[in-house]
Amino acid sequence: MEDVAQGHIETDDGRRVCDLTQHEISENTSLLNSSKIFSLELGEGPYQIDFTENGRYICLVGSRGHAAGFDRLTKRLLFERGFEDEAHDTVWLHNESIFACAQKNFVYLYDRDGVEIHQLQEHKQPRKLQFLPHHFLLVSGSEGGALFYHDVSTGQLVSSHKEAPLCSMAQSRSNGVVETGHKNGTVNFWSPSTPAPLMKMLCHYGPVCSVGASLDGTKLVTAGLDRRMRIWDLRTLGLVDEYKTGQPVRTLSVSQTGMVATGYGDRVATWQNVFSQRQSEPYIVHRTNKDGVSAVKFCGFDDVLGVGTGRRVENILVPGSAVPSFDAMEANPFETPKQRQELEVKRLLEKLPAEMIRMESVITGKIAAEQDKGETPEEEAERRVPKKLAPRRREHELKKTADLIRKVRQEAARAAPKKSGLERFRKE
Repeated sequence: MEDVAQGHIETDDGRRVCDLTQHEISENTSLLNSSKIFSLELGEGPYQIDFTENGRYICLVGSRGHAAGFDRLTKRLLFERGFEDEAHDTVWLHNESIFACAQKNFVYLYDRDGVEIHQLQEHKQPRKLQFLPHHFLLVSGSEGGALFYHDVSTGQLVSSHKEAPLCSMAQSRSNGVVETGHKNGTVNFWSPSTPAPLMKMLCHYGPVCSVGASLDGTKLVTAGLDRRMRIWDLRTLGLVDEYKTGQPVRTLSVSQTGMVATGYGDRVATWQNVFSQRQSEPYIVHRTNKDGVSAVKFCGFDDVLGVGTGRRVENILVPGSAVPSFDAMEANPFETPKQRQELEVKRLLEKLPAEMIRMESVITGKIAAEQDKGETPEEEAERRVPKKLAPRRREHELKKTADLIRKVRQEAARAAPKKSGLERFRKE
């Protein structure tokens, strides 16, 4: 095997890269990189995992009430503790000193020793968590469809929204917009300053199991229960490509270089360059010994993919998935305690207000232009459904898509804020 310029693997003997095992990859790399591969047999899963922004620390939470965090490079344990109730998700905050855990009834905050330091009672029945580092906002999605924004620097609840029950949640690092996938096949784009979604996209014909955004925020990848993984261009709001998966993708993650990792069944598949061109086969494929994959997460500044399953947590090597260089003033894996404190103060001083979270102007203009067209559901379905389908199947898809678009528009109209009598009088 040999590494190409971008850090990806190419084989010399004509073998497919996706046929390579982690054992073969570790034998052909340095001892430092091979030491990053590990598998922890824990038995309290399914497990959710998260890395700190600099990629140094990993936090894992099992649904049966088990949590642990450790230094990924030195394998030094930070904490390990159990909960009295079930846990659904976890996320580090601005650094490894605090992490949040979505438990059965509320969101809890813990320090690096695993000691509970706060309980967010406003976040009821949380299931998904995201942290916006540039705004110091902790976002949680509840089982009933409520979305909460909490400023962890001031301790105040910024806003809350009510929407249909969500299946998945992700964020766009470029603008802070939160994407939520729902059972009706739509993906909603949220900002804490608006009561309704900034935008709704019909992406699948069933529940959206997982969603992710590229680092620059221009591409969106979604996976649905219809066994489809779709790539979307948010600048044109059009479908770029579509991949069929053998099973519904339960979880996905997007790396710093635009690589996409998917987890379905007992298999983890990574795809490279899916945002720019169509791929005929996956890049790296890893099997988990008949153990269902519950979470995948790329590590920053290191070619490592974290995998959470029903019984274990694994780290595998995915060459070319991370940016090799880092800005020590933003995210430093080798920072000292003093540097960490200085960076924390610097970020607090440079914190962006929640009102600055919005879609890019080019996307907003595109949406406004399409709304002004006044398209009927049938006309929009004609534009969205690919024309290369067989006539009978396309006719069926057109009818199905038009019904879904009509339903989504009705839900959006009900969720939109009602105008006062004075505003209606001024308009007339």
